[in-house]
Formats: sequence, C-alpha cells, structure tokens
Amino acid sequence: MSRSPATRQGASCRTPHTNEPFWKRAEETGAILFLHPFGCTLDERLDRWCLSNTVGQPAENAVALSQLIFSGVLDNHPGLRVVAAHGGGYLPAHIGRSDHAWRARTDARGCAHPPSSYLKRLSFDSLVHDPHVLRELIRVAGPDRVLLGSDFPFDMTPTTRSARCAPSRTYPIPTSTPCAAATSQRCCASPEESDMTNRLLTHLRHVDLAVPDYDKQLDFYAGVWGLTKVAEDSGISFLAAEGSPEQYIVRLRKAGEKRLDLISYGAASPADVDTLAEQLLAGGVQLISQPGKLDTPGGGYGFRFFDIDGRTIEVSADVEARKHRRVEKKEAIPVRLSHVVLNSTDINATRAWYEQHLDFRLSDTMSIPHMGELMHFMRISNQHHSMAIARGPHTSLQHLSFEMRGIDEYMRGSGRVMRSGATKIWGPGRHMAGDNTFTYFLDPHGNTVEYTTELEELDEDTWHPHIYDLTKPENADQWGTANPMNEMIAKEMHNDVDRGVFVAPPV
Repeated sequence: MSRSPATRQGASCRTPHTNEPFWKRAEETGAILFLHPFGCTLDERLDRWCLSNTVGQPAENAVALSQLIFSGVLDNHPGLRVVAAHGGGYLPAHIGRSDHAWRARTDARGCAHPPSSYLKRLSFDSLVHDPHVLRELIRVAGPDRVLLGSDFPFDMTPTTRSARCAPSRTYPIPTSTPCAAATSQRCCASPEESDMTNRLLTHLRHVDLAVPDYDKQLDFYAGVWGLTKVAEDSGISFLAAEGSPEQYIVRLRKAGEKRLDLISYGAASPADVDTLAEQLLAGGVQLISQPGKLDTPGGGYGFRFFDIDGRTIEVSADVEARKHRRVEKKEAIPVRLSHVVLNSTDINATRAWYEQHLDFRLSDTMSIPHMGELMHFMRISNQHHSMAIARGPHTSLQHLSFEMRGIDEYMRGSGRVMRSGATKIWGPGRHMAGDNTFTYFLDPHGNTVEYTTELEELDEDTWHPHIYDLTKPENADQWGTANPMNEMIAKEMHNDVDRGVFVAPPV
C-alpha cells in the first residue's frame, strides 16, 4: 500500500525518486499499489465543513499521481500496478492542463510522454459520487482501467450501487459482477495481461516499398515470389496474395531512393479510426493526415502518422474486400502477409510507444546474456506477432514475412525461389518464438523477405511472455536444419538506412 502524503505504511509519493528500491521491488513482484491519501497537507482553510475530505483528498490524489508521472517513475518502471483511490482525484478531469504544461514548459518535461498517456497504464476506483465525472474518467483512462469502489464501511460510502458505479451508454463500465475483487483483478492486470477491449487495430494490411529499379522489383514479387499484380499506375503497382481478402499486401513505387513508404494496419470501423486519431493527437503523436477517404484500391477511410522512429503508419477501415480464393494443395504461393519486422536503435522505447499508443502487446523476447534484449515480438490479436522490433544500428525494415498454405507448400515455395537464383540468407528452419517455419531471401534491392507457415495462435488471457536465449541454437531453429545464424546474416537483415524517416511518402 502506498499512502500519500505521509509515510505510515509503504512509500510516499511526495519524493518518489527517493523510493527507487520500493518501486523496483513492487514491479518485480507484481504487487498492487493502492494509492490513498493519509490525512491532508493543505492548511487550516480545510479544517471546517469536511473540506479536508471533500477537497483535500482529491487534491492529494492528483498531487501524488502527478508526482509519479512527472518524476519518471512510471517510465522507469512500466510494470508498476497502481490503483488510485477516489477516481484519481482531480487529475483525470484536468489532465489537459498537465499535457499543455508538458508541451509548453521545459521544466514540466520530467516524463517521456504526455501525462495523459500514463492514465491508461494506471487503474482507478469508481468512487467519484457523480456519473458525469465517472464518464469522464472512463473516457480518459479507458473502461478496463476503472474498478468498483465502495469506501465501505465509512460514511462516504454511496447509498446505492448506481451511485458507486453508474453505467454509461457511451462508456459502459466493464463489470460482469459487482464483486470488487473480480473487477480489481481485471483492471489491475499488467500490460501483457490486460483486457483487449480498447484495442483499435485489427490486423496488418500491407507494406509499401519505394525502389529505384522498379521493373526488376516488380518482376521478382509478381513472378518468382508468387504475388498477383492487381493494379498499376504511373510507376506504382499493387500486389495481392491470392488467398487474402486484402486489396493488396505489397505496394511498389518507383523512386530515386530505396525506402519504406509505409506500414498499413486495419481497424474495425471509421469510428475506431477517428477515435485512434484523437487519441494519438492527444498523446502528442505527429499526424501526417487527418482521417478521410482513401484513394487506393478498395477505397476506405483512414489516416497516416509517424511512429516514434519516424516510420509512416497508416490505419484504415471500410476497405472493400477483394475477391480471393482458396490456395490449393501443393500451390506454393503466399496466402497472406504474415508479419513485418522493424529495426530500431532502441527496441524498448519503440516497444513502449507501440504499447502505449496502438495497444500492441508483448508475446516473447529474444536475447543474448552478454548483449541484452535483441528482439520483441508484438501482437494485436491472438496471432503470436504481427510485428517484431529488432535491435539494429539504424532505423530500417528488417524483413517482410508471407504466410504459405502449409509445410509442403512452404518447402516447395522455398525451393522455387532458391532455383530462381535469388539469394537465400537463412533457412529452412523453425523458430522457437512463434513456432513458425522460416526461409529468408533477399529481394533485388536487398530487402529481406521470408516464407513462413504455422505461426502460433495463442490464448491472450493466459499467455505469459518468454525470454529466449539465442546462445542456445534450438531457440533460433528448433529443427536444426538451417545454416547457423551469424554476423553476415544479421548484417543483411540490418538493411540500408531508411531514407523515409520522418518524411511522408508522396502518395
């Protein structure tokens, strides 16, 4: 229990930086910290009319939470599980003032991200005594971050359940039972265990590449790699997978420099697209475009923005489904786009950004003891990963992965690409993280592309991330059939420096 401002039990939030051992141990053990004022530090003006309770306690909550946020405690300990009493006091309703100060004043830049972004990592009880205030708390923190509070047996206990936890049509409180313990277990979950009701992304749509030798690249993807060209216009081609309802999974654009143009994800509805745009804007993310009609094949409604490393990300909904077909037995062509892996100079910062802003969750990590963490596998569904973040010397595309129908089709496809003369850099084999097969090749411009199949589907409610030690060869390749991973393979996968960082593609 953490009480503020006094330190009768637990740790004080008045000087959070002095309690580093406490925060570290709490994070390591997964302990739930309940933040509740113990008395009031404000002066005698609050001595009458119960103002020390009605005014002082919400103020103390706001101060304590602000100390945790602005001091960087939540940056240094992202796994802390904190529950704030009294709905977090005045802070959630006035968080916009904190965000403004963070952007406008250098002395308010104690934390890495806008203060409002941290509310979605905390939990709050519902004891605010007003349904409108409760609705605002749910809006800024998320419905999965608000749990039932009662204040029983004290005199501030609401007399009816509806006063404690009034439902909202717009933001219903997600309680399947009035039992506070059950709700607390859900709302205090770690990021990896958290309920996914707020997740707005649904799947990976397509990856767009810019290349100088456009014709050579198009011949490779539409020929030996097995994609289908569905549209082409003025040096831009759209390539689909026969088994996928996506209009296209790869876009090629003729350009003077090689670069990653963008990565596109799907959303369930235009309303979710709008909600995500609003959340990103409030979180200080740089939008490239506002939500609107898309002019690419299939149309739709979407927008673009930069991620933390400067890549262009697109999110869209209402894209018309392409007429696709079942890929037949022994037909060795891609069924769909499986995942994308990105190189980053700071994989933990990139991971935190995607968790915070796009609700990705960590599935597994690969590491080497003397080097530290090398790759994080991230998901937006029960598919083990739609994206992974690899440690590299610069921002770049590490590889694109394409799902094949099955093991036989994966092997036949790998053999066809090998016979074509394309450079194979690693495989065939089977990874431990994700339990998927792999064969990696270089496309004509040196981008790494992968054939894979049988990527693991996991139970998100029970899954716990693993850390796989790559000094054990079976963690890189369970089968032992692939050529050993070495520095030359890693160098190829580092790819060239991405010239598209913080530069939006022209189309």
